[in-house]
Amino acid sequence: SGIDTLLAHGTDKSHGTNGAVADEWFYGAPRPVQYHFGQGENGQNESGGTGGDVTSGYDLSRGIMNEYYAKLFDSTSPDAHPLIVTQEFGTVPGVLVARGMILENMANNHARESQPFWSQFSRDAFYVRTDSWRRSILSRGLTVLRQAIERSSSRPSVKK
Repeated sequence: SGIDTLLAHGTDKSHGTNGAVADEWFYGAPRPVQYHFGQGENGQNESGGTGGDVTSGYDLSRGIMNEYYAKLFDSTSPDAHPLIVTQEFGTVPGVLVARGMILENMANNHARESQPFWSQFSRDAFYVRTDSWRRSILSRGLTVLRQAIERSSSRPSVKK
């Protein structure tokens, strides 16, 4: 299976960077983890990676809820420092994802009658249909959820 990605957006820079805050709470990840923080004050992408990493392109996205939630929860208390996290589960190597998308697009444009058959390749690129993969994503997801609950439980209470 592919590499999980932890997309994080935070307002707590008490440790110097959002990456340090995320690393503190999402330790010992069962898979390699990358962090994405949206745009910084200068409009530059604050992801720690290069243009070729998993997070490239998110800085061009609009309508992602993490910035809304960060502002919403940050405004509830001066002590609130939310860390908004989205976990993407790795599936298959990128070349197989591209293959699935190309085949489905080809069928959609040139062979609509057989498009349902070709759409299976796209589905299989994003959802691996094996019990071991399902167990693995449940385990990895529950690990991140437990760590998020641990972080929230240790923070000062937020008063309305």
